[in-house]
Formats: sequence, C-alpha cells, structure tokens
Amino acid sequence: MDVENRQPPLLLCVDDENPALTLRKLVLEHNGFRVLVAGNTAQALEMFRQHPLSRWRPHCLRVPG
Repeated sequence: MDVENRQPPLLLCVDDENPALTLRKLVLEHNGFRVLVAGNTAQALEMFRQHPLSRWRPHCLRVPG
C-alpha cells in the first residue's frame, strides 16, 4: 500500500462521561487519529460491528467498582 493512500489509525474511545470523551476525541484527532466514540458498552459494541478494527487493544480500562 502506498504511504500516500494510507489512512490514519482508527481508534474507538468509550467513556460514559461526555466531557472526558469529547476532550479525548479532540486531542486524538489533533494528533492525526481517526476517532469513533461511544458513551457506553452497547454503543461501543455497535460501533465495533460497524467499523471492524484490524487490531483491538484495550487501553486504560477503568470500571467503577
């Protein structure tokens, strides 16, 4: 694949706190990533179905206890 035709990496960010999700999306887009966002697990699974990612690596998982 030509480097010129390569798209930036696609990330899926999930957070139930909208301000944090919005800020994360803006920062990641500013740094050249394409970003999908979801506000909960159900939305994240639907986004994952609609936009299969070639690699999936959870990062910074925090689940309230």
